[in-house]
Amino acid sequence: MTRYNGNGVDINRDFGYMWNGEGNSTSPFSQPESKALRNCMNENQFVVYTNYHSGTEFLAYPWSYRASSPPDNTVINSLASIYSTSSGYSSLPYGQGYTGMYPINGSTKDFNYGTIGSVAWSMEISLDKQPPQSQISYYYGLNEPAMLAVTEYAGYGLEGIITDAITGFPVRAAIFTGNNYPVYSDDSVGDYHKYVTPGTYTLKVVANGYITQTISNVVVSDHSSTITDIQMQKQPGQFTCKVAACSIPGNNFYDEGYTAGCLGPANMENYSLGKGGYVILDMQYPVEDGDGADILVHEGDATPEGYTVYASAFKDGPWTWIGDGIGTSGFDLASANIPDIQYLRILDDNDGTASIEDSGFDLDAVEAMYPFQPDSLGTLSGIIYDNVTGDRLEGAWVIAGSHSCLSGINGDFQMPVSAGTTVIVCAGKNMYSTECDSLSISGGQTLYHNFILSTNTSAETSQYIKTTFSLEPNPFTCQTVIKIQSDQPTFAGVEILNLAGKNVAHLLQASLIIGEHTIKWEGTDDYKNLLPGGVYICRFCVGDYCNTLKIVLIR
Repeated sequence: MTRYNGNGVDINRDFGYMWNGEGNSTSPFSQPESKALRNCMNENQFVVYTNYHSGTEFLAYPWSYRASSPPDNTVINSLASIYSTSSGYSSLPYGQGYTGMYPINGSTKDFNYGTIGSVAWSMEISLDKQPPQSQISYYYGLNEPAMLAVTEYAGYGLEGIITDAITGFPVRAAIFTGNNYPVYSDDSVGDYHKYVTPGTYTLKVVANGYITQTISNVVVSDHSSTITDIQMQKQPGQFTCKVAACSIPGNNFYDEGYTAGCLGPANMENYSLGKGGYVILDMQYPVEDGDGADILVHEGDATPEGYTVYASAFKDGPWTWIGDGIGTSGFDLASANIPDIQYLRILDDNDGTASIEDSGFDLDAVEAMYPFQPDSLGTLSGIIYDNVTGDRLEGAWVIAGSHSCLSGINGDFQMPVSAGTTVIVCAGKNMYSTECDSLSISGGQTLYHNFILSTNTSAETSQYIKTTFSLEPNPFTCQTVIKIQSDQPTFAGVEILNLAGKNVAHLLQASLIIGEHTIKWEGTDDYKNLLPGGVYICRFCVGDYCNTLKIVLIR
């Protein structure tokens, strides 16, 4: 019954959208709980995000960090009205968290709306901060009809599938309706959905490697969803696709704070970072080091301002300085001796006045000078079998670089794969393919390849030392548990290696007594940075004897 985790951090102040160091949070997403929830949000295109609290009766929606209304205020307020009138409360109030309750920075609702475009809110269910157990059913009964109503209404609005016009493969895109905060299409399916009220809308679809499309006069009727499928035409180009985090010290309510203004190609629409503020940007694909400048940062007005650029392969860092700039400037990754990056942290130089319009560096866009080519895709198809029974396996993962899919009810799968030579990984629940297949595929080619899975949960070191080692679940998304069972005192070591044999995490170097010992691994390196999804080698050693297990991390 506390809002703080075991480290004494308020998780609902730890999220990265307009983070301001509240609730003992030392940095955006400083805690494992907030990282896990963020990953869940980013991996699923939630139409509505709800979290439940107690201490008052109020439905609080964005913004929580400022009093001015978000661009989608009318739509969010309409759906909040549905929740209120459908609930069992006699008169449930609703409104912006900042004015209806109290100001906070780093909330989950602001992050969901500001970075993902969801209708997002916190539902305060009771005046009693700690209602007794006997009232659980009572409060559930008050909220159940509202939950069902919102689930129904979440199906109304705008939806469709975005695909490549040539290959038919799904396209990851940002979908704008006016100057709102965009929703995103799914990587593996291409579907998007946004709740809106009845009316006529214009859609703008922005995707890396494709021509931006604008679709006008999309009519949405009451209690219905309008399907607009979109086929995208290829065009080289790679720009920021999503804001991962941002912070304006002390906030700046004189500026609109429109973070979505820095997404996509340069268009003279800006996000002003604020004095001493920063933004963390996702380029969607790796940006590799080429000749000369690899990154071009666009300023969106005629007054050059100063800033610093840091880069990383991971959204939480570690961050490497790649240069300082004034106005529109290019940056070379070679200057920092890093081969490729996907995330940028752009920090204002802290010059000027804090509380004015357009305070800080006015960021229009970030452009990769050697853009990733998502059009070089082939298709991989096949069937996944159980090595022991010969049965076809449903729900097994197939992973090829940034692409992944699950096998169907008949064990079959089909997925896009980047052209070239790629390591293909296949894994089911506590099962793994007998080999990591390295397959070559050409753009437009369809390649058929089956996988056979065997159990992959435990191993032994030596019959003389009698120590067993197991891990479960495998594959895993958030955490796997490694267990060592020793029949005698011994010194043991456990480490994680990537497929190149490089050590990425030391999990154990210690003397063990007789019995079972448990280690939990969350897919992070020694510095607690999230590792990318893929195959890793878990190596354990007892005395002079070592053995390994392959483990699959799903991101």
